Amino acid sequence: MAGLTGTFFDTSLLIAGTIDFGHSSQHALLLMDAVADGRIERPFSVHDLQAELREEFLVSAAGEGTAGGRIYDAHIAEIARQSGARLVATENRRHFTPLLRHGIRVLVSAELVDEIGS
Repeated sequence: MAGLTGTFFDTSLLIAGTIDFGHSSQHALLLMDAVADGRIERPFSVHDLQAELREEFLVSAAGEGTAGGRIYDAHIAEIARQSGARLVATENRRHFTPLLRHGIRVLVSAELVDEIGS
């Protein structure tokens, strides 16, 4: 699985992987180790939703009834999709399941750790 090209890390995983919260950070920390030793593609790059796509995204999200804090995850999911992600690693799988219809895999950190053999 070397490289895992196209892996997109959600902020829930990035935070848990950089701040040790104890047991709940265990798998995210292992994934950060996998990035450090090259088993997951690096360097990281930061992506944003292109300005010309933002209004369309907001109209679509409103049409789907996305409200409250869910808009944040929907925004991150759209950025992952637009950036060409093939896999999203998160601690909030249910917030990213709409990506499945686009052929993007969604794994929690424990599943990705198992997949790469950490």
